[in-house]
Amino acid sequence: MQQPSYELDMPRKQDIGLWKQDFQTVALLSSKSGRPHCLNKQHASAATQPSGSSSSKCIVSKCRDNPNCINYLGQNILLEQFSTTDAYSNSMFHPRDLNKMPAGLKNHGATCYLNSLLQAWFYTPDINSTIMKHAFHAHKNSVLYELGLVLAQLELSEKPCVSPERLINIMKIDPSLQQDALEFEKLFVSVVDLEIASLYTGSDSIMHLNDLMKGEHSYVTCCKNCQSKSSRQGSFHELALDITSCLTLLDCVNDYLFSELLQGDNQYMCSTCNSKQDASRHIQLHSLPKILNFQITRFRFDPKTLLKEKIHEKIEFPEWIDMSSFLVTAAQDSAIYELKSVLLHKGFSANSGHYVQRLYSQKYDKWLNLDDETVSIMPFPSFELDGSKGISSKSTKTANGKLEKTAAKSKVFVNISLKKQSLKNSNITEKSTAVTKQAQQATLTFSSSSAYQLTYVLSSKRLVDGNLVFPEETAVDSKKDAHMIIPKDMKAEIDLDNRDFHHQFETQITNKEMTVNILEAENVAWKQIFSTWHTMDEKTPFVYIMTKNLAELLKKRAAWIANLRKSLYVLDDKKNSEDEIAPLDTDIAEQSDNLWSISNHDLLCAHSKLHPVKLWMTKKISQTGYELLKQLGISVDPMLYSDDICIDCYQNVKQRIISNAEHQKNVKMVFDALSIRNSKTHDPVQPGYFISKSWLNDWKKGITFVAPNIGNYKKDVWCAHGALSIHSSRRTLISSKSHEILQHIFPDMKCCLGNDTECVLCIENHEQDSLEHRPLRIRANFEANTLKRLLDKKKLQLEINHDYFLVPTSFLTMWRSFVKSRNHSLPPTSLDINSVLCQAHGNLLFDLETDNTKETVLSFVSTDEWKVIQEIYILADKKAIHVRLVVDDADIPSKNVHFEVDPPTCWECRKQRILSFDKTDIHIVKFATPIDTDFQVDHKGLESEDGKNSSDATISKSDVLLLDSKRPLSKSPEPKPNLPTKKRRVSKRIRSERSVVACITPTMTAHELKFKLMNHFHTPPMYQQLFYRDKELVQDEMTMREIGIGPGETIEIRIFEQPEHPTFQDHASTSTESGFSGTALAGIMPGLASTQTQKTSSEHHNCESWTCFKCTFINPSTTKECSMCGPINT
Repeated sequence: MQQPSYELDMPRKQDIGLWKQDFQTVALLSSKSGRPHCLNKQHASAATQPSGSSSSKCIVSKCRDNPNCINYLGQNILLEQFSTTDAYSNSMFHPRDLNKMPAGLKNHGATCYLNSLLQAWFYTPDINSTIMKHAFHAHKNSVLYELGLVLAQLELSEKPCVSPERLINIMKIDPSLQQDALEFEKLFVSVVDLEIASLYTGSDSIMHLNDLMKGEHSYVTCCKNCQSKSSRQGSFHELALDITSCLTLLDCVNDYLFSELLQGDNQYMCSTCNSKQDASRHIQLHSLPKILNFQITRFRFDPKTLLKEKIHEKIEFPEWIDMSSFLVTAAQDSAIYELKSVLLHKGFSANSGHYVQRLYSQKYDKWLNLDDETVSIMPFPSFELDGSKGISSKSTKTANGKLEKTAAKSKVFVNISLKKQSLKNSNITEKSTAVTKQAQQATLTFSSSSAYQLTYVLSSKRLVDGNLVFPEETAVDSKKDAHMIIPKDMKAEIDLDNRDFHHQFETQITNKEMTVNILEAENVAWKQIFSTWHTMDEKTPFVYIMTKNLAELLKKRAAWIANLRKSLYVLDDKKNSEDEIAPLDTDIAEQSDNLWSISNHDLLCAHSKLHPVKLWMTKKISQTGYELLKQLGISVDPMLYSDDICIDCYQNVKQRIISNAEHQKNVKMVFDALSIRNSKTHDPVQPGYFISKSWLNDWKKGITFVAPNIGNYKKDVWCAHGALSIHSSRRTLISSKSHEILQHIFPDMKCCLGNDTECVLCIENHEQDSLEHRPLRIRANFEANTLKRLLDKKKLQLEINHDYFLVPTSFLTMWRSFVKSRNHSLPPTSLDINSVLCQAHGNLLFDLETDNTKETVLSFVSTDEWKVIQEIYILADKKAIHVRLVVDDADIPSKNVHFEVDPPTCWECRKQRILSFDKTDIHIVKFATPIDTDFQVDHKGLESEDGKNSSDATISKSDVLLLDSKRPLSKSPEPKPNLPTKKRRVSKRIRSERSVVACITPTMTAHELKFKLMNHFHTPPMYQQLFYRDKELVQDEMTMREIGIGPGETIEIRIFEQPEHPTFQDHASTSTESGFSGTALAGIMPGLASTQTQKTSSEHHNCESWTCFKCTFINPSTTKECSMCGPINT
């Protein structure tokens, strides 16, 4: 509770009236004191409420300092912690029912791409059986064995969440790096097939995973001139479909098989014609795999922005599709495929985001939503991440929860472009038309804007009258559940793990029961305390407790209870299901003695008793309420009762109150008769008295109570010779009546009469000093009139082909102090410019075109001003800095202006000067577009004399970009500053939005600077681009010293504004993508050198990072909050 300010040894102004009454009224705060016994809002019984109390009069502003009111201490916050105790007591992390609930997979950082693949393989019977069959022969600690173990755990483990950590470690995958799920699947299949092949040396009849997903196709090219055809056979593992111009899956397949025209620069070299000819090229499908994957192209490269962009277009797809019409040969008996899984990608970036798998389970006869640890059975299939169903055809739900078609059929596949069909192979077009008619009979059609891969599995069903039905010979077999064959050693390991989990579950039950009992006991105890700890009247036995410490204890207790409630989720958090359960810290007796102790030491006076002035800082707690607090282990130290109020302090304070009242009375009397000028009864014979002005003000405020002729106050009126001082501003004239009153208060007071003359000796000495300093005053006036522009700090307008000179700003500061001073300040002794020159070469340490800090050190003066300065002041070492503004090409003066400086800039020494700092400020300027000529930037101009942000010229943004500031600090420049332009006035609010001053250190990296700017510009670092001297800072790990940024430099920031619902989202990735280098997958990637793999792996281990648990974005170890979504690193 926030307490108002107070004076420790005196009562507050509103309590002064209490001290005029007796001790009982002050000490016990009876009803006479204006401190009523307020209604206890935590107890509704009127019989136990204070007599005459009213809740309507009890408000926080009036009762926070009322010891008789025990409301507003945080009771509601503490009681709110018990509001959901019953719900938490029933929340248990039970072992899963293997026949009713599927298992999830733990995300170890950014491994959602791996989890989605493992779930898809587990629920695909052909892949599952193939892996488990070969896992029998695999040795432990191999990829194949660990993969089979994860699939076996998904089948037999009673944990709601299974961890693939061992598989991740075997494959040397960095769990903090996000990867593309489809790319990972291709490489993972190759790794598993290599291990399968190594188990059966010399055998070619072994089924591999690749065999389940591999189909055959050919590229056919037809010459338009001779009509000859050439064909190139090949295999495919998925069909990559472009959805930018297609709405449906069949549209995309037709577009995939579309005849491409080769003409112009892309003509075909015909071997028959022996020349380049126009031709057409299309793809023919010869055979389809058992598992047919359609890869939806969600990301594309934009050559304009050089960035990847995500495509958010919706695609519509059926629950089954007949692919026989797309085959050029009738090699397959059936080509009907049923939809089994859909991989969804959540996010706007190609290099980050989250993968979710939704698939059909034959075991549960339902569609499942598999999102890492979160697993749920879906009442109906849906493939939109925003919660919408995404079902095109109308359907009804039966009693068993299944969807059935109604009379309204889906017509989504009718809209195949006729124009596109005319361009395709006629054979394919006719077959596509037939498929379209059959597709109208589809039971369900789905749509999704997040689908990344559609997986269809070859069905044993047949198409009969537009419906899929099982043949009679397979109808019975299809209803049987396929049991998973698991090796004995895997099963034994899983059984042991299940026993350990059951032990943990029993521990959880014990912890929860104990926690719930404690929470219930606390709930009953605190409700009883809050209903009985108020005082009925002055006769109720009570103790004093400091209000602030009591409120803090209630807040601390509420936090402790909240932690107990959170402990009920020790195993409810599926992410921690693999972690060992720690025992709950619920024993209050084992807590520290100081943790639940309320201190009253701040209420004690010098006599170790309760100070009566501090009673308003207390609450009166009934003896009954205090005993209940003791039962909860809460103690009060020291115990303070009404008898502990210090009477000595009461008497002392009361005496001071009386003295202060008497002092205020005397002050009023003196000031009422103070001014003799306003008195109509002024007596010329009694002209008044001089008194110290500072003493009169201090005595009025109660700061001093000594006589005005003692100490420093005497010097304000009397000089050292004992006469009236010549400093008339330090004294004031009071009337004879005021003097008489003060004389009565201070009998030893002595004052000068109002008609006394000032000390003659002091006057003579002052005149002598004035004569001695008169030449300096004449010189100061002359220099002020001659160098009036420098004195007034006016800007110097620079002109082309004119000469100027530079002088140190420190010299002008000292010179202005001399010219303006009335205390006889001395002028500068000489003009020394060595402070702005390097000692090694004697050249200038600043660049007049790019250094923003030069105005705090150097100032421009004209040739006439320089002549005056040179005549008056001695030049140290006879050195001067000569500057000339010249133009290379008179036809284009605005783009060829630069400075000629003598002595020139020393670039090596300038670099050392810039980079030798511990902490400094730089300027960050925001531009929404590469060239924003509407906004004028003040780069602190070309001259400033006092170092207070003044400038001689302002340069626009477009002009600044013309400066050749791309050169390194160590090289000789080719400066091209623009002519000064008029600065357009911009509001302070707009300037604050477009620019900010940031404090940097030499070791701060570019990414740390972006994170620092995130709060000001409200933009995550990934959407910021920083430019220094027209070059982008593309390496986020480079430090300010390595980049060469020094004090006062300017950095341009460009923001990529992110729309709320974009069609696609860019991600400006500036770091090199290492992909799967350094992992077990890199061995099968062609062209990946082992040396590069080791280098990348070494660099990764040297660069620590952490992955956001919410969005899986990888953040540097130096940041505490996620750069994408904001959560703190836990």
